[in-house]
Amino acid sequence: MSERCYRCGSVNVRAINAEISFALGTADPVYALGRPIVCLDCGFAECSLSEEPLRKLKESIQVRGPIDAHRGATLKCIA
Repeated sequence: MSERCYRCGSVNVRAINAEISFALGTADPVYALGRPIVCLDCGFAECSLSEEPLRKLKESIQVRGPIDAHRGATLKCIA
């Protein structure tokens, strides 16, 4: 892969298979399969969502409102 990391500039980046879930506060989680690009040096990851998960995520935000979507949510980072 000839891409470079946007954060650190490393060429040590790989596409991996992943199942990702997005949850806004108490809304039902949106699950997506993807192939994010991950920097194996600094951990930066980048991915795109397909149409269906993106539509569900937009609907969740519209129902809750963009400002209220994060209230009460606990942010967790898995390293």
